[in-house]
Amino acid sequence: MQGNELYIFLGLAVVVGLFFFLKGNKRPPAESFTCARCKKAERYSPRTIEAWRRGFSKIYCQACHKLWLNNNPERKKQTYTSGSARGGCLGILVIFVLMPPAIYGVIRYVS
Repeated sequence: MQGNELYIFLGLAVVVGLFFFLKGNKRPPAESFTCARCKKAERYSPRTIEAWRRGFSKIYCQACHKLWLNNNPERKKQTYTSGSARGGCLGILVIFVLMPPAIYGVIRYVS
């Protein structure tokens, strides 16, 4: 029984390690970016970090973004909520945590 508990612990440690490894980089590689319109170097803000995370190739400074918003008033402001609307990382983590004990239970039941 001692060996089985060790395998369960090691399997759980590997799954949690893979989760954090595959989670990805949440921050841009540099502290600043160049505005795609005015070419001004500017630090990332929460808005521009979110744009970077979503894969936008053109990122604009705050002044150019405000100018764009003023020129496009018909566009509704999109609000993004955290949690289930974005991904469900907690659900994936729960599945990964419960998988090793479930596999162990199935193996023990079958044999």
